[in-house]
Amino acid sequence: MKPINFKRWQIPNEFIENTTCAEIGVQYGHFAKVLIEKNPKHLYLIDPWLSQPTRDHATNRPQSEHNEIFEDVKSIFDGLANCTIIRDTSFNASKQFDDNFFDCVYIDALHDYDSVINDLGYWQGKIKDDGFIWGHDYRGPQLKRKSHVQVNEAITDFCEKSDWSFVAYTSEKKKDKTANSYFLSKSENFQHRISNYF
Repeated sequence: MKPINFKRWQIPNEFIENTTCAEIGVQYGHFAKVLIEKNPKHLYLIDPWLSQPTRDHATNRPQSEHNEIFEDVKSIFDGLANCTIIRDTSFNASKQFDDNFFDCVYIDALHDYDSVINDLGYWQGKIKDDGFIWGHDYRGPQLKRKSHVQVNEAITDFCEKSDWSFVAYTSEKKKDKTANSYFLSKSENFQHRISNYF
């Protein structure tokens, strides 16, 4: 598997422009700002903003802090015609959409094995045949593994048990000290589209 020739923050416009997409795991909305600037047809921001006793610092915090973060995100995105905020769990939110609805879904929620593989399972049917799943915290060769971040293992098992393929990851560098984003596809149409970036 080779890295694709851009970083997460440099996602090309044509990947998002005029698409129907979702981000699962929004937190402060930092990456949502990047996505909305790429002019999607519609962007759904999905996060429960809920205190949860996990090893993930993003969720293991008082509920009052989550409420404040949610209000901040609302103040940024709530007035945009092409953006909808859904404050709910990944599972519950996925039930609100028909199959083959999205062009792409970005997963950046909890990073333990069960959470990642469940999220992949919840959303795979909601994506068009020529669409793609992508997500964050794939531990590329520039980063050490962390026992509580099990994105790699979940992706491997998901692809082995489904018709999806792991096709690329972003080219974050060691000096950036950040994890890669990964791309999963079940169609040669998407794989052909990204081949120009290798």
